[in-house]
Amino acid sequence: MEAQEVLKLYRAGQRNFSQVCLIQICLPNANLIGINLIGANLIGANLQSTNLTKAHLNQARLNKSNLADTTMIQACLINTEMIDSDLRGANLRGANLRGANLRGANLRGANLRGANLGGADLMGVYLKETNLEGVNLKDAHLEDLEIQ
Repeated sequence: MEAQEVLKLYRAGQRNFSQVCLIQICLPNANLIGINLIGANLIGANLQSTNLTKAHLNQARLNKSNLADTTMIQACLINTEMIDSDLRGANLRGANLRGANLRGANLRGANLRGANLGGADLMGVYLKETNLEGVNLKDAHLEDLEIQ
């Protein structure tokens, strides 16, 4: 599925894009509030500055994706793969990232206030200047973090 088709369908009211293949899709600055991308393959996607507030991304594959400055307030990202993704400046306030794989991701300057990272894999994650206030890190894998 191409970016223009996704945007056209979304504007027409469709929100369910679960299990779709969107490898390397380019949707920067898009407004996709409440979209359902459960199980979608978004490897290498460019979603920079996209609004994914209250989006459903459970079990989606976002490895090596550009999510810099993306808004994902209260998004569901349970068991989502975001290995080596760029999340600099992303707003993940109140997001559910339980069991997510963020190994090697760059979260510099991201807002994770009140997010659930329980059981998440944060090995090698870059967290400098990241807001971690009220974050649930129970059972998270925290090896090799760069925080300061």
